[in-house]
Amino acid sequence: MMEGYLYKEWKQNRLLFLLTAVAAIEQALFPIQFFMLDRRTISREAFLYFAQGGQLVQMAASIVAAICVLGAQEMIYRDDDMKAWGLFVASNPKGIKGYILTKYSITATMSMCFFILSAGFDYIFTKIANVIGGIGLSPRTEFLWILTLIMLLLSAVEMPFVIRFGMKLGNTIKLIIVIALLILWVVLLITNPFGMVDAIFAFFADKEIPFSVKWGLPMISFGAFILSGLISCKLYIKGVFQYYN
Repeated sequence: MMEGYLYKEWKQNRLLFLLTAVAAIEQALFPIQFFMLDRRTISREAFLYFAQGGQLVQMAASIVAAICVLGAQEMIYRDDDMKAWGLFVASNPKGIKGYILTKYSITATMSMCFFILSAGFDYIFTKIANVIGGIGLSPRTEFLWILTLIMLLLSAVEMPFVIRFGMKLGNTIKLIIVIALLILWVVLLITNPFGMVDAIFAFFADKEIPFSVKWGLPMISFGAFILSGLISCKLYIKGVFQYYN
């Protein structure tokens, strides 16, 4: 049964893996492409200047690419929120668990592919800059790993909603939650209670990622991902009968 689900997911979503690969490679190459938009700046000196000072552009490109991958992961559930398909899945004693495990495995694999390709091409870009100018750039592996863990955490929060309410209503509920969090963030920026915002900016200004974040975030992300899968197994059949077409 599991092999059948995996085959279905691969046939249905292989283009999403291609999109993930393109997004990962593009986020690494974007600084070079951005630099080459103006032909007057194409020189060894300009390239090295941008390589040293373009970290913010690289980080922004990585975040945008991660958002694109998260959007692609939502498409894993397209056309699956149908009552006929849901009843077929539930008809097998291990059908629901196998189905949910397959969906979560595909999502996690896409996130890991994004990290591996992003880190790999970023390493190549860094090596090129260092060989050309000896400027001592460091790969952004830790930043990309933290970004991937955040992607997993966001997927863990989103997927039970999609499983329970279907893709359309699940995304609407997720959007409401995101808007509420943005409003809360704006309120925090304005009020700055207990100097919280100053502490956050000081944290991100420090290039050294604290030990607690390096080890705490993976535990939280993977733990939340596993817990999310268990919750989705419990919610699936209710969604089939109440919200699936």
